[in-house]
Amino acid sequence: MFPLPETIATPILAFCIAALAMPLLNRVAVATGFVDMPSARKIHSHPIPLLGGIGVYAGVMITLLLRGTLDPRVMLMMGASFLVMLLGVADDRLDLHSRYRLILQVGVAFSLSLAGVRFHIFPWEALDHIFTVLWVVGLINAMNCMDCADGAAGGTCLVGFTLMAILSWINGRNFICQTSLACVGAILGFLVYNVPPARVFLGDTGSTFLGLMLAVTAVLAVPNTPNPNPEGLLAPAALLVPVYDIIWVHYRRYQAGIRSFRDLLSSTGKDHLPHRLMARGVSKPVCMAVVTFLSVLAAAGVWAMRSGLVLVALMAFVALIAFLWHLEENAQVVIRPEDRVAVFGLRTETTPLQTSLQHEEGVA
Repeated sequence: MFPLPETIATPILAFCIAALAMPLLNRVAVATGFVDMPSARKIHSHPIPLLGGIGVYAGVMITLLLRGTLDPRVMLMMGASFLVMLLGVADDRLDLHSRYRLILQVGVAFSLSLAGVRFHIFPWEALDHIFTVLWVVGLINAMNCMDCADGAAGGTCLVGFTLMAILSWINGRNFICQTSLACVGAILGFLVYNVPPARVFLGDTGSTFLGLMLAVTAVLAVPNTPNPNPEGLLAPAALLVPVYDIIWVHYRRYQAGIRSFRDLLSSTGKDHLPHRLMARGVSKPVCMAVVTFLSVLAAAGVWAMRSGLVLVALMAFVALIAFLWHLEENAQVVIRPEDRVAVFGLRTETTPLQTSLQHEEGVA
């Protein structure tokens, strides 16, 4: 266990740094053109600064340096996240092709795995490496996908890092506890400006950084042993919501007609979990609250499982799955022909897009 004043000081310091940095970064973003412009595949109606992720990174990094959290594994995490963050900056500015992002992400994930930041859940080390790479790359992109509505990614990450801080605190993993608490504070500082209506976005810079940090802290929140340790899967289970979202979205896009694996990787759309909620009439503030609550359900299920409360854990996961399943009732995803953007809608509604598609099918 760690002293309470030390534990509280870390998120407070990170919060202050991130919150104070946001107004300055907003001015820099506007002056340099780092703004997210409205488009047919986005839901905001006016340009919004994109450099919120740099403020979050600064809040975490400066806090860890000032607090003296210089564990080599933390420095490895921050170095890897810096590379991913730079890629995010380039993507926000240049809109890089997905293949370039994926190559760097796989390289970073594999390097972390070789350095010892990996799961130990299989009898064969090669499978641990493969699973770790898939986990890290998958969660980086899952959090990027969740960052499609005000507060959605921030709320999800806030719950995830809070649970990682608790698990690592119980397991005596001080370096992960302090890192997770720094992320909690920095995210809160960001959310001051990102709750609906948002005045700043994470951008790919911030969403990929937080995705990497969540992936790594989930791996290291429990002690790694040289022998297979199934407990290592508990922390990742708390991130079921973003993992479900990225898998289900790409499955539905495949069903809608995007058959090429390369096209699936580069596909975009308004069909992620926040989009599906808003398509059913949910406002942006309620959407943020619902996404955050679903993440709380997943975290509660993991905590109950770890505490031996199997029935409580089962109830939490059943409630979560039932809600996500309900969102798919009378739902469909169509690929907009003019820009190949995937759009979520309800079958009971006749949208202009559906009318157009039905007309084209009738002509054909």
